[in-house]
Amino acid sequence: MAFALSSGVFYTVSALYFTRVIGLGATTVGLGLGIAGGVGVLAAYTAGWLSDRVDAHHVQAWATGLNGLAMLAYTLASDAVVFTLVACLAIGMRSANGSSKQAMLARWYTGPERVEVRGWGMAFELADPQRAGAYQGLSQTGYAVASMVAPALVTATAIEHGTVGWLGLAALFVVAGTAAAVVARGGVGKRTAAVVR
Repeated sequence: MAFALSSGVFYTVSALYFTRVIGLGATTVGLGLGIAGGVGVLAAYTAGWLSDRVDAHHVQAWATGLNGLAMLAYTLASDAVVFTLVACLAIGMRSANGSSKQAMLARWYTGPERVEVRGWGMAFELADPQRAGAYQGLSQTGYAVASMVAPALVTATAIEHGTVGWLGLAALFVVAGTAAAVVARGGVGKRTAAVVR
């Protein structure tokens, strides 16, 4: 929860920082973060694959350290190229960190313990234990794709259109949250019915 909140704050503040303080155009920031999101998609899967081969805690340690360095390097981003390269490293390592963390949890907790720890359930039970990292990397792809689309969305709405854009973005979040709640309720209902049978 804290990581999701900090990521949301980071995206909002970083878009404002790079457009207002550094002076990059909103389209440049959106494009750079979009490219970095694409790198994050590849990094999520690659880190999962690597977690199966060299142990996930090593992957996570390297990804966390490199992510921290990338965050510091944002202060050096003075043009579009440097900004995009730093964003690729930061978002790529954040995605790698998530995949390796999920791979570690998948190995540490099995069976009913997984449900207690992360509410995982059957989806992770279907994964081959020897390839848990690759499976976790693939499962993190949705988050990475969202990271790729979010900057362009924030740029196209909030940054370019001010208050009207922020209201449109807020409405999009309300719709997405409502849809997620409906889907989750439907899944719980189906799972409960299957358990009762």
